Amino acid sequence: RHVAGPDGFRHAPSGGSAVEGPDVVPALPAWPFVAYFVAYPLWWALGVTAFLLPALGAVCLFFLVVRGHVRMPRLWLWWLSFLIWMTASGTMIDTTGRMVGFAQRLGGVIGASLIVLYVHNAPENLPRRRVLAVMAGFLGWMAIGGYLGMAFPWKRITTPMMRVMPDNLASNEYVVELLSPRFSEVQQPWGAPAPFVRPSAPFPYTNAWGHAFVLLLPVVVALAVHATRRVRLLLGALVVLAVPPALATL
Repeated sequence: RHVAGPDGFRHAPSGGSAVEGPDVVPALPAWPFVAYFVAYPLWWALGVTAFLLPALGAVCLFFLVVRGHVRMPRLWLWWLSFLIWMTASGTMIDTTGRMVGFAQRLGGVIGASLIVLYVHNAPENLPRRRVLAVMAGFLGWMAIGGYLGMAFPWKRITTPMMRVMPDNLASNEYVVELLSPRFSEVQQPWGAPAPFVRPSAPFPYTNAWGHAFVLLLPVVVALAVHATRRVRLLLGALVVLAVPPALATL
């Protein structure tokens, strides 16, 4: 039988396996989800972040299919409708270069959807608190990348993935931004007295940094609600540390 845990999920009483009726359902491993956030600087340095969500999504789908007993989140039909609509919008693409960007974005959204479905089906090894902790820790990597962007705004790295790209893809501007990421976007709009240094590492674009910061703040708050005082102080210090690069992205 399942036992209700303090995080609101049902857990197997022992052995790491959930039980559905007479059949024993093995618990899903945590590493496909954890690897994305914990090792993200490595993926960024290798130049594989553009392919990471589709790849990990495929791994999650494999584990889900092999195990079976897949539970769907609430309102999943609405999200499936969005994915179908997004896919259909690809008929408006008129160039090969734009199709590359569209395929990368579509693959990322589908991969992320599969990872969410995976977490929803893995409460034994991915209880709510662990999921929140892993995601909150990612804010630390973002802060480090933000300070790198502020200190070395003109720096750009050439990743191993960029070196093996065919010439026709390596010359695509969007591919260059993904596989040879810069530390900052340096912009000087008309009338500005000096350029704006807007940190982007470990993302290709500054707006992604800002989006991730805003989305992770509620995650940090949710983790802090039931955390110990020491953990709360650590989370507070992490948020304060991330504020200067966050303001610089504006």
